[in-house]
Amino acid sequence: MAAMPHRRDPLTDADRRRLQELVHIDLPRSDAETLCQFLRRIENVDSEELWQHDTELMAVRATRRSLEGSMETSQGDPRLSMTRSRALVLSAWTHRTDSEHRALWTLDSWLEEEMFFEIGSAIQAAGPHGPASWPGYEALLEAARDDVLNEHLNRN
Repeated sequence: MAAMPHRRDPLTDADRRRLQELVHIDLPRSDAETLCQFLRRIENVDSEELWQHDTELMAVRATRRSLEGSMETSQGDPRLSMTRSRALVLSAWTHRTDSEHRALWTLDSWLEEEMFFEIGSAIQAAGPHGPASWPGYEALLEAARDDVLNEHLNRN
């Protein structure tokens, strides 16, 4: 297996557009209900250890609301849709919190699989067959946090 490059390309407009793309996950209804209950409960926990960035709480709330909305409009398994930016912020949060709560396992596994390039500090800027750029994980995460904040401000 080839080693990942250590270069740090500048974050491009194509990288930012990629972070705005939607990703989707179909969750079993029972997992979705458990996840929503868990997320609703922790949203009110005032802890600097749990919420190191305001955007983490914003991403959790938006995810819970989206999932609850999907469950209201669907009788079967709900579909959770979010931007790659929100998914990256959630992924960073789930990895940092290292939660043992089963409700996060499905979400964390899906995020890890879906956000492979971003977590590995690369992004397929031009889609799955386009050239990769290597802006670095921190640059991608910072851009994702900005996107989540802007999404929150535009919604409120």
